[in-house]
Amino acid sequence: MKKNEIYGYEPLVDDLKELIHKKQYQVIKLINSETINLYWEIGEEIYRQQQEKGWGKSIVQVLSVELQKELPHRFPELDYKQVLDDVKIGGYHVLAGKGSTEFGIASATTELIRAVFHDEKKVLPCSCYLDGQYGEEGIFASTPAVIGKDGIEDVFELQLTNEELALFKTSCAVIREHVVKAESM
Repeated sequence: MKKNEIYGYEPLVDDLKELIHKKQYQVIKLINSETINLYWEIGEEIYRQQQEKGWGKSIVQVLSVELQKELPHRFPELDYKQVLDDVKIGGYHVLAGKGSTEFGIASATTELIRAVFHDEKKVLPCSCYLDGQYGEEGIFASTPAVIGKDGIEDVFELQLTNEELALFKTSCAVIREHVVKAESM
């Protein structure tokens, strides 16, 4: 053995790499959790002030434009196609990584139950019966809603662009097709 030569350190390198990856993953989870909480808090504050000050739904668009101007690094313009592509493959990445997607469903269900039990008046996405919102009637579709002790207390109708509305209507048409297929079984 030569002077100043170190042997047998390879297992330590492996252990340190595993520790680093584990801590990086914990940081990512924490950041994601805090980001989601931030957006929920923003949504709740906007909703509270709309109720308190009698603002219409157009305040969301006004705030969006102002926040993009003031904080362009934080609220950049969305590349809708990229977001859609990310959503489409996101579930597959979770499935490939964990072998299931039940945790996400359970987490969302827990959040809804908590909002009902604690009458949180929290704005959450969930399947809501549409009765004229977005020009749709007689169908359940996912949209933001205020959740409190009475369940869905208000369906939060977003201001959609014509293109977004057309895509939403296409989704509703697909839902209707599946309902017809299910009822015919």
